[in-house]
Amino acid sequence: MSLSPRSRLIVLIGTMSCLAAMVVFAATISWMKSREVRRHFERIGSERLQYNTERLRALILNTTATLLTFEVTDQAEDRKKLDECYRELGTWMEATKAALMTEEEGAIFGRIYDAYTRYLAQSRALADANPTDEPKEVMVVRFGQIRDASEELLTLTNQLANIRREALGQSIRESEESVLILQQLIFGALLVLIILTAWAARVIYRDTIAPLRLKLIETHEIAERREKLASLGILAAGVAHEIRNPLTAIKARLFTQKKALTSGTPAYTDGEFIAQEIGRLERIVRDFLSFARPAPLQREVTSTSELFGQVRELLQPQLKENAIDLTVESGAEMPIEVDSQQVRQVLINLVQNAADSIGERGHIKLRSRSEKIALSERVRHAVILEVEDDGKGIPPDVQQRLFDPFFSTKATGTGLGLSIAARIAEQHGGALQYQTQLNRGTTFGIILPVKI
Repeated sequence: MSLSPRSRLIVLIGTMSCLAAMVVFAATISWMKSREVRRHFERIGSERLQYNTERLRALILNTTATLLTFEVTDQAEDRKKLDECYRELGTWMEATKAALMTEEEGAIFGRIYDAYTRYLAQSRALADANPTDEPKEVMVVRFGQIRDASEELLTLTNQLANIRREALGQSIRESEESVLILQQLIFGALLVLIILTAWAARVIYRDTIAPLRLKLIETHEIAERREKLASLGILAAGVAHEIRNPLTAIKARLFTQKKALTSGTPAYTDGEFIAQEIGRLERIVRDFLSFARPAPLQREVTSTSELFGQVRELLQPQLKENAIDLTVESGAEMPIEVDSQQVRQVLINLVQNAADSIGERGHIKLRSRSEKIALSERVRHAVILEVEDDGKGIPPDVQQRLFDPFFSTKATGTGLGLSIAARIAEQHGGALQYQTQLNRGTTFGIILPVKI
């Protein structure tokens, strides 16, 4: 089911709005993710400065040196310095514990804390002991235990730093992947938006600008055609009335003269020829009057199949003589309110033109279809009655004058058939259209608007 131009525009606007929302969402997420990554990196950077293993090494060396100094001097001032070193180590431990990020880091920190506890216990035990009461060997053992605890503490802290670096690298890689995915999403959305914008421009041109240009050309052509029809109509009405009376008198006198002539004589043959030409003049006069003063419409509800059936029944015997097959394509029954006689006249004229284009051995198809089409500057529901043939097609030079009054490619044609057909279609509020290809055939369509 094809969408109307308005529906297409609504779908287009909705799609572009959703796509724009996607781009905005992706950009927002990308911006938030970038800020998160940046804060994460800043935090890790500050933590690395704060919890650097060199800082711990310096604290341990300073604490150990202060302990040795206190053991030698046994001064209260050195003891205060030693207690200050203990507090700095405790501060470092608390800050490290607060900065833990993973379970693996927590496990390493547990071991670090155990080593720290042993180091602190051995150091305080040595500081609280009286050097004069303890043998030298015991003090050496205590210093060895303190050294072992400090080395274990530094080793575990290095492991924590390595785990932190690995976590940092993994975080950076994940962040880069996330940003890459977001960038691809944004670029993909922008590419789709560009394609959609190009498609929108094409749709707007096809459904809005091109029809307006075509409508302008058609309106100009219709205005010129109507101007010609108006001028010729006035002339035709006067000429037809002036010619009809002499033709009637000539026809009456010819009928009287033919009674006195013998059949088969040259004079009788001339009379037959004159009678044929008089009949042709009468047809021209009748077309003149139809052209100049179209009859008012007598609308009635009928069906497309009924109209096609009547035309087929009337013209099929004549067409069979030239091996032309006239068929009615089956389709949905579509009731229409039209002047049946005038629409049937248009169909007959189009079928006869199609037969003339074919000549011999061909096919003519009658079909109907419903469609939304632009009529009178608005989209309306319409039924289109089509006459399709597989004849020679219409040359470009003939197409330019196809609806001109009195233009005909037939030796005996009046050139008013298509002009009258177009006028009848316009009287119904519709139009007469055609499509043609040389050596492929022609399709004429009578567009008749319907009431919904």
